[in-house]
Formats: sequence, C-alpha cells, structure tokens
Amino acid sequence: MVMRTADTVFINGRVITLDDHKPEAEAVAVIDGKIAAVGAEEEMNKWVGPKTRQVNWDQQVVVPGFNDSHLHLYVYGQALTWVMLGGVQSIEEIKQKVKEKAKETPPGQVIMGRGWDQTLFAENRFLDRFDLDEAAPDHPVALSRVCGHVMVVNSQALALAEIDQNTPDPEGGKVDKDTQTGEPTGILKETAKLLFTKKAPKPTHGERKEMIKTAIEKAVSCGLTSVTTDDIRGNLIERIEECLAIYKEIWKEDGPVLRVNLLVYQDALDELLSLGLKTFDGDEKVRIGALKLVQDGSLGARTGHVKKPYQNEPENYGLPVHTHESLDQWVWKGHEAGMQVGIHVIGDAASDACLDAMEKAQDKKFRADARHRLIHFTLVDQKMLERTKKLGVGADIQPRFVSLNGRRVEEFLGPQRAKMTYAWRSMLEYGIEVAGGSDCPVDRIEPLLGIHNAVNRQVDSVPGMVFQPSEKLSVEDALKIYTLGSAYSTFEENIKGNIKTGKLADFTVLSEDPRAVPEEIDKIEVNMTVVGGKIVYNKDE
Repeated sequence: MVMRTADTVFINGRVITLDDHKPEAEAVAVIDGKIAAVGAEEEMNKWVGPKTRQVNWDQQVVVPGFNDSHLHLYVYGQALTWVMLGGVQSIEEIKQKVKEKAKETPPGQVIMGRGWDQTLFAENRFLDRFDLDEAAPDHPVALSRVCGHVMVVNSQALALAEIDQNTPDPEGGKVDKDTQTGEPTGILKETAKLLFTKKAPKPTHGERKEMIKTAIEKAVSCGLTSVTTDDIRGNLIERIEECLAIYKEIWKEDGPVLRVNLLVYQDALDELLSLGLKTFDGDEKVRIGALKLVQDGSLGARTGHVKKPYQNEPENYGLPVHTHESLDQWVWKGHEAGMQVGIHVIGDAASDACLDAMEKAQDKKFRADARHRLIHFTLVDQKMLERTKKLGVGADIQPRFVSLNGRRVEEFLGPQRAKMTYAWRSMLEYGIEVAGGSDCPVDRIEPLLGIHNAVNRQVDSVPGMVFQPSEKLSVEDALKIYTLGSAYSTFEENIKGNIKTGKLADFTVLSEDPRAVPEEIDKIEVNMTVVGGKIVYNKDE
C-alpha cells in the first residue's frame, strides 16, 4: 500500500506542542486539514510528494492555534464602525468625539459608541442624556460602557425607544430617573438597554456578514483560530438560522476563516429546540455552543450581584437579572434539553445562585459530562471553588480584566474581598477546568495580551502595580487555558488544543517564545495564523 503524501509540510519551526508525550518538535505534516505527523524535520521527508507544499517557518516559534473562550464577534465587527471611547479621560472628550461623528452622519441616523469608563472621567460622574443632546441634537445617540452593562442615550434615542418618566424598570434592569423630576437621565442599566436596542434599526444580512468578516480578519491577525462567540440574541442576530448561514457562507468564500462555537442567548432557545439542535451540533467549522444566560452586571458599573454591599454604598448589592426561581427554570430547561449552560457571573451572590441552579438540575437529571460554565467568575471564595469543582463546572476567565479593573477592586469591594477576585491560580489548584478569553469588545481581542496579564497581572493604568501576585499563572498554564482549556470548554479537546497527530492543523506562529520573555509577552508579534493547514494570516504578505 502506497502511503499518501501530505498536502502541506511545515518545516524548520520551534514547535511548542503542549502535548506531554512530545512537548517540542520541528515540523508538522498536514493532510485534509489535520495533522498527519509531528516530529523532527528529517522525519517529514517521507510525507513530501510532488504536489506537497512546503512552508519554512524560519525557526519561528509555533504554538497551537489560540482559542478565545468568550467574546462577541458580531458586536466587535459593529464596534469597529462605532465611536470608540476606550481610555477617554473626560465627558468633554466624549462630546467632542460624538460631535465629529455627527458631522459625517445624516440627521436622524443612529450614532453608536462603546468603551467609556466613568471612573476615568475628570468630571467624576456618569455622562447623561444632556451631555449627548449637546453633542448631537439631531441624532439618536447610544454609548455603551466598557463592560457593556450600562448604556447612556440622548433624548432622541429615548424618544425612539419610547422611554419616558412612566416607563417601568424591566425585570433585571433599571431606567435611571432624576430624583426630583422623575425624568429619565438617559442611563440604562442591564436589561433596560434592550428597550433601546430592540427599537434601533437592524442591519441587513449582507451588512451583518461584512461586520463579521471584518472582525474575523482582525481575529486571525492576532493568532486566533477558534472562538466562542455570543452573537445570537434578540438585540443582535435574532435568528439562529441566519447566524449559522452567515458563518457557513464565510467559510465557502475565499478569505480568512475562523472556527466558531455559537452561544445561544435564552430568548433564542425555543427556536434552537424547534430546529432540533443542541450543544455540539454542527461541524469543526461552525457548532452550536452553550445556552447563554446573564445573572448580573459588572464591578465597574457596581451592578455585579454581591453578598455584601459595595464599599461606601451600604444599600447597593448590585442587580440580579433573574430571581432564584427564574434562574432555576432557565438552567433546568437548558440542562434537560441536553444543552451546556454558560452563565455570566461577576459577584459572589450571582455565582452561588448559579451553582445552586446547576446543582438542582443535576439532582433532577444527572449528566456526567454536562460541562456547564461560569463566565467571568470574578469574586469567589474557597467554598465556592470546592462546589464548582465538585459539580464539574468550568470557568471562562478574561485575564485582561485585571488591567481594566485592578486599580479599583479594593475601592469597589474592600481589601478582604479583593484577595479573592480574579483568583485564577486558585481555580487551577482546585482542579477547575479554566478557559481563557477576552470578552472583546469589552477589552482588546489579542490573546497574547490576555496571556501576558495571566502571567504578570499588571494594571496598565498604574505603572508598577501588580494585582494579587499570588494568583499569577505560569506561562505554560496561561498558554494552556487559551488552547486546551478553551477546547475542553466546547467538548473539542480531542480535535484541537495542542499539536498532535490526528488533530486539526491550527497553528499560531510567534516572533518569540513566551517562556523566554515572560515579562514581555505583550510585545510578542503574531507572524502567521494557520487554520486547517491553510495560512489565513501572514504578516509578510
């Protein structure tokens, strides 16, 4: 029998396989998008035939393709056309940026933006409708906070959404109102944001696809080969069939591609079940992921649901989105249907409520490998970590959040609770399965920045500040959570996550070995990204 030769042989690399049986290699042979062989360069000669393409890695460092366990690819594609407000230092600067956008936007057309953080403002307050009215009186304006859990809109946007002094707070949200007049201030918290987004004009199918393609181009240039993305919900891409169609169309076109697991927000669960679909259905290119629920807000907005009140706000425990009864029902509905359930949790009260719901669901119908997830899993304690491990629940963490919130955690929670915030090493020591992601566009998409923060825990806005250094990860552990950890979170550890014979040929090629420069991982460049043996990004081209 004649052995089949490889479609492509990649040679002359410094390959970090993350496979304990063969931790390093020089070359990889690929057939039909999968790894046929890994080893020394001379071992690859037998795989080379007259039609084999050979790619010289020129002694560059190669790691398994990076996998972001939680982001918002469609929203990121949208945001690339919006007013970007990350790092803005004042309300006046925001107003100026909105004024500039208004000059190039037809009157009456919605202006969107995101990324502001009131803790950075010179004015030391939230912006409101009146600030935005001054900046763009002829346009509806809606600007999301950096966390995505608070939106500020102007008067035109309030009118578009039919929000006035008589509008009640929706379940799990708050329409902020002036204490004297009762008029809306323009600040919409948590589910109240939907009052606007559901009334805003919707992009066409073609526009949505172009936004996602733009986001994919950026993602692969950062070394990502797989992502879990939160795109399917009522205020984003409403229909599951449309979202699936967009990604499948992109895979058929001649351009960069990315493997995706699609989170399905709770309001789309009935459609999913009517289609006969559940978690893991699909293929290596596009799969159905977990049922996505949101149980609370964020630390920065002080809407994360906590057991003890926020510092200096004795009445503020944050905002739970679901009652215990509602949360139990949603988790059970997904669990019974064979879905993995992934829930956004920031505060310790929110996490406990979710673990309670998951435990109740398992008691009613035990599933040995449900792999339910706590997304963000920010404020924890030892008992909570023990329960998480016992229940087989995993954690999707975002190491860049240390940079985003580290300087203010003690201010939000006090010194004792701060010690158990972003406790990633503790999670690993308890045996919890941890996956790494960005939550982009809440923060930057580059996985190397997340790996850098997992290893160093630096707070970018405060030179020299390291937040809870005892929770630092080793470089190898940080690499694993962005590869094997994220693959495990989607039941795909047998097909991706390390460089091993039989797995998908997904690679990220780096300018430096992260293990050699642990304090400068953020300076490493991505030189090439390979998905299924196909080069989807090459810095030199």
